[in-house]
Amino acid sequence: MKVADRPNCEGKMMDIQEVFRLAKRYCETLDRLVSALKYLYSFGVIVCWFDVAGLKDTIFTDPQWLFDVMSIYITELHYGNVPGHLWSDLDRFKENGHMSRDLAEGLLRHRELGVKPDN
Repeated sequence: MKVADRPNCEGKMMDIQEVFRLAKRYCETLDRLVSALKYLYSFGVIVCWFDVAGLKDTIFTDPQWLFDVMSIYITELHYGNVPGHLWSDLDRFKENGHMSRDLAEGLLRHRELGVKPDN
């Protein structure tokens, strides 16, 4: 797999601080930013959970990517096929709901390399 083809989180999610930096350039007020986020959320263009501790500072800008990662997580966890180097990130995800970029990228990379669950 070429480095350019490597799955990653670039363009898939944004830290809330990054959103605020962009908002300073393009939104006139905080109210307009909140309205824009609500609008995008209502149409499924973004996904965010401001009331969930591990996710409140993250906005997912590619909902399909998020659902793909979650699908892989559920499938791989069910079959016990998560690579060993991801277990500490996986444990943190189970404890507090925070999925690190390493875990998301690792699960996608693991799946794209063609590793199949044992039957």
